[in-house]
Amino acid sequence: MIDKSSHVPLYIQLKEHLMEGIVSGLYPAGSQLPTEKELTKSLKLGRATVRAAVAELERDGVVTKRHGIGSFVLQKDASLGFKPLISLSYMLEMIGFKSLNRLEFDREVGVEAPPTREKMPGAALRQIRRVRFADGIPVALEDDYFTLDLYEKMKGYDLTASLAHLLLSELRLPVERIEQTLLLRAPNGEEQALLCASEGEQVIEMTRFLYIKGVETPVSYLSFVMTYDLLQVPFEMFRRSRKAR
Repeated sequence: MIDKSSHVPLYIQLKEHLMEGIVSGLYPAGSQLPTEKELTKSLKLGRATVRAAVAELERDGVVTKRHGIGSFVLQKDASLGFKPLISLSYMLEMIGFKSLNRLEFDREVGVEAPPTREKMPGAALRQIRRVRFADGIPVALEDDYFTLDLYEKMKGYDLTASLAHLLLSELRLPVERIEQTLLLRAPNGEEQALLCASEGEQVIEMTRFLYIKGVETPVSYLSFVMTYDLLQVPFEMFRRSRKAR
């Protein structure tokens, strides 16, 4: 339910409230969501909040608007269920912050790229490196590797925006499974400087292979390094500690 005392923006709370109804079957595919007027009245929310929440659902490909009638639930896409698992932007949004991403480089790499050699043999890949920020604070270093076929589909899109949203909502990639590992380790020199890590502080390295239906080998590989305390303490405390360094 909507909690007006929460630091999470109201439109995000409403979006998740409606998503729960969609996932549970309260609003099945093809059905109409409550109207803007009904939501503002029943939940005591402003029209701008309701419009923003529905716009987010439309942007994610969950609903479609019919002019003068309302918003209708689209056929469920199982791939969208992976979004909370693979999107840092989604996680930061849920705690009330928006992420910004700085593109470091976008380049083709050869078939001997070490992280992908075993599971993506013989494939030329496109590597995208980004630094992830939350509220102006660097929180993660991200390296994405994509097959050239998949990268061709990504051309023309903003590569500083959420790549999870691009793959799942914009391109509707039919994700079938992910293979993900987490490792707690000491940062290297580049990571320590970028993430303002203290002496002895550890980082979490997440690696992930992404598979789609009908393709035996992964279509992407991710190496994602973030500070350990980002997930261990409230973000306000994390922000204060980082800005003090």
